[in-house]
Amino acid sequence: MKKKSNLLFIIISIIVIIAIIIFIIVKKSNTGNSSNANRNRELSIKVFVVDTLTMWETITRNGILIAEEETDLAFETSGKIIELNIKEGQRVSKGYLIARLNDEVLQAQLAGYEAKLPLAEKKLQRQRILVDQDAASVESLEELETELNSLKASIQLVKAQIKQTYLYAPFDGVIGLRNVSIGSFVSTSTSIAKMTQNSPLKIEFSIPNKYLSAIQNAKEISFTTANVQTPQMATIYAYDSKVDDINTLTVRAIYPNKDNLFMPGEFASVVIELNKQDGSLAVPNEAMTATTEGNTVFQYKNGKIHTQVVKTGIRTDSLLQITEGLKVGDTIALSGLLQLQDGMKVNVYFEK
Repeated sequence: MKKKSNLLFIIISIIVIIAIIIFIIVKKSNTGNSSNANRNRELSIKVFVVDTLTMWETITRNGILIAEEETDLAFETSGKIIELNIKEGQRVSKGYLIARLNDEVLQAQLAGYEAKLPLAEKKLQRQRILVDQDAASVESLEELETELNSLKASIQLVKAQIKQTYLYAPFDGVIGLRNVSIGSFVSTSTSIAKMTQNSPLKIEFSIPNKYLSAIQNAKEISFTTANVQTPQMATIYAYDSKVDDINTLTVRAIYPNKDNLFMPGEFASVVIELNKQDGSLAVPNEAMTATTEGNTVFQYKNGKIHTQVVKTGIRTDSLLQITEGLKVGDTIALSGLLQLQDGMKVNVYFEK
């Protein structure tokens, strides 16, 4: 019995070993067939046909909106306000009477001087007749002429002082918050109110020194604010006369602001397009691969992939300018870049 049990165990062991061997052979055969199938199957990639485009470099800077004109309204002399013709937020035109000071003393002085003027003129006229008749000296005539001229000068001085008691709007604009009331005593340092001209508006921003040559060819900018997200166009009109201490140049643009969308003091996000170049060759950024040879792309030609070294220029958010290495009509790969190799056959489909 014991011999029969040993024999049965040996037979079962042999059968198990044979089954394992068969399983290994079949698995290797299937793996080989799968590898061959994968090797024979061509990779499908998305491609892009190189063409000419207009390229430019875009930079974004922080800016601030500035009133075209802005001033603190103040008198040129001291006195008590007896007339105040403004409301806060009121829009006024140039020459509008803002306020007036008490000028009673000055008016009295003017009346006194003007009352003396006819008599002084008559005295001078009579003295001239006497001089012509050799009945009076030339010196007495000159004294009367001096007195008359002095009287006229006093009249002009008082008139100028009276004019200083009137405060007029220096330009078209909007009155801000009022700081005084009728009856207030003011001096030359007292601000009656702030006045601003909001149309047009200036946009002030600064750019790094490396863009100095490029900004001189730029004509327009676009900008947005926290309240207006639709880009608005403004025209560059002036630059500062020198670069500042942090190596930046201050630039100003002007915006019509006819609809009063913006107010002075708002912060703006300014976008400037520089180095605009027509007829540039451009490819999508994702087509580029950095290698030890430099920047390269995978070019599709005659059904196969070829590595092509290129030189690049302006980069935007989506495109990269090619200055050397490609020409119009070349086809380059946009997908599967990690799997591509020189000489590989691929199937392609075009980017839509």
